[in-house]
Amino acid sequence: MDTKFSSAIHTLILISESEMPMNSEQIATSVGTNAYDSVMETENLHIFDIHQNPNDECIVGHNIRPVLNGMFRNMEERVEKELSSITLKDAINNMRQYINENEKKEKKQ
Repeated sequence: MDTKFSSAIHTLILISESEMPMNSEQIATSVGTNAYDSVMETENLHIFDIHQNPNDECIVGHNIRPVLNGMFRNMEERVEKELSSITLKDAINNMRQYINENEKKEKKQ
């Protein structure tokens, strides 16, 4: 599964919630990536991807790519539909709620 989407959300929330401007090194440290290699251009971004070298001499290896492509595309369409109703503000609010709940738990301990 590709991590660019979750890294992007992490970065946007980090920038939004930071009291001071952040540089790429600070952001990369929080995300756990390299400040220059964290973004790569691709023509097609897929949530689910298929291994690249199935054996064409095997019946499964020969047929797995089109089968999985169809299944994965259907799942991606459902995920895209679900994500279209979620905003960055929702993610920020969820983050704040999670932090508050954990702070309460830690105080009780």
